[in-house]
Amino acid sequence: MLEVKEILPKLLLIIFVFNFMNPISHSKNPAEFNKVYEGVLADNMESRNISIRIADLSGDKKDYLIAKYNSAFNIYKFDGEVWEFAYCIDIQGNEWDIKVWTTGDLDNDRKDEIIIFKEKTIIVYDLAEPDFIKTTHDFPYYIESAVIGDIDNDKLNELIMFCCDEPWSYNRQGCKYNVFVVKYDNRKMSIS
Repeated sequence: MLEVKEILPKLLLIIFVFNFMNPISHSKNPAEFNKVYEGVLADNMESRNISIRIADLSGDKKDYLIAKYNSAFNIYKFDGEVWEFAYCIDIQGNEWDIKVWTTGDLDNDRKDEIIIFKEKTIIVYDLAEPDFIKTTHDFPYYIESAVIGDIDNDKLNELIMFCCDEPWSYNRQGCKYNVFVVKYDNRKMSIS
């Protein structure tokens, strides 16, 4: 009779060979995707500190692409063939000051805003062409993550934030985490 010591190495070898010889069934060759665009967004962008979101900033059901690059938010509109530069929001300060940002219809006016969290400050940018209206709010906590949605099912969006009472660092210990839900009405925030 075979012992476990003899069977186990053979079984592991069979599993390894099977997995190596059979590629993952859900992986696709790039040619199999329905590609809409592939190319450069802007010639001068490096990939060091870029994050992107989309948002319907003007309420016309056409999304803009917002690329946070260093300490600026470059905003582009896709015309079906190329990305056209539309706006730039330059945030003064160090590029690493902004770790969290999101987009969404915060004030329920059927157009999205750009919401930036810098230290204990919430900055809301609302497009009022030809520029943005900037509204700043002090907040008692450091925001670590945020989304916009109708969390209480009243058909009005709220800002949902995951917060900490200490600034982020690799050495942080014992941080008290909170979840905050706030309403945004007439450029004022209130806790739900």
